[in-house]
Amino acid sequence: IGPHSAAIMRQLIEKLGDHKTLVRQANGKVIVRLMRALGPAPVCQELMNWLSVESWRAREEILSLCMHALLTHGEPPLDLPGMVGCVAECLHDPKPKVKYTAIETLAVVYSIIGSRIHPLLPKGLHERTLRMLEVRFSQPQLPTISVEGILELPSLPRPPGAPSEDDG
Repeated sequence: IGPHSAAIMRQLIEKLGDHKTLVRQANGKVIVRLMRALGPAPVCQELMNWLSVESWRAREEILSLCMHALLTHGEPPLDLPGMVGCVAECLHDPKPKVKYTAIETLAVVYSIIGSRIHPLLPKGLHERTLRMLEVRFSQPQLPTISVEGILELPSLPRPPGAPSEDDG
């Protein structure tokens, strides 16, 4: 699989933008299996390379898959500084669902490394965005992975100005 992983990932990531939820979930499950076979680091690195893809659904799924890797594997195998920088770019995404998923991804990173996340965040984030992140970081609830392997985001009270999950 290793030598062909980039080509396989490209095909799977393109399908993450499909308008059918079942197609996205099936491709996500294959990517999770690739994480088990190849390790999470190379798969997450490839996912990060695709975060600027045109499809907002694909961006949302990529962030969800990164959360899945973080919740399953933790810090040691992953490039958290690189991941935080890429994920933070999604805080400016025009789609509220992508912004919300980026906030949740950063909350998972925060749960792993704590305040060491702050210097990893890009300089020049809007004050409102920083406040929103701080409020989210203060909440202990994290996304979970269901028995079916599906990422489930927590239901939390949204801070003022936070994007709604229903938007997008």
